[in-house]
Amino acid sequence: MRTQNNGSAMGIAYAAYYSRLNIKNFDDAINDSQLTPCLQKILDDLKKTSASPGNMITNFTNDPWNSTRFNWTVKSGRIKGVQSTTVQTLASYNLATGVITTFDSDAWPNATDLSWARTMLHESIHAYLVVYYNVNESSWKATYPEMLKDW
Repeated sequence: MRTQNNGSAMGIAYAAYYSRLNIKNFDDAINDSQLTPCLQKILDDLKKTSASPGNMITNFTNDPWNSTRFNWTVKSGRIKGVQSTTVQTLASYNLATGVITTFDSDAWPNATDLSWARTMLHESIHAYLVVYYNVNESSWKATYPEMLKDW
């Protein structure tokens, strides 16, 4: 016979399982086909840890159910018109293509794997903020610091 505590424990286990599944599905769905092999390996290694982009977003939002339901494309490329930058996350969101983040590894050839992993996690939060504000506050235009302050 099931006690109320057993039911509660099962509910918690169910929620934890599906929370982890949502995070894994988000991490697996990151479109990294346009990343250089070196950056792809760093992202793949990061996805295997408890500090994956999906986990980072979930910890930032405290919402494992909705916060990881967007498309994120990460690619390697030159960032035009900006000096001394590593990455650019476009501030627009398209339901079909999602958020696009460009990593300019040529500009920083001596960067360590750890610094790239940190940058990827940082940009995952930028990507989430882009989606959140484009979907929930579509008329609100702001910089990333303003978005974070408002958040």
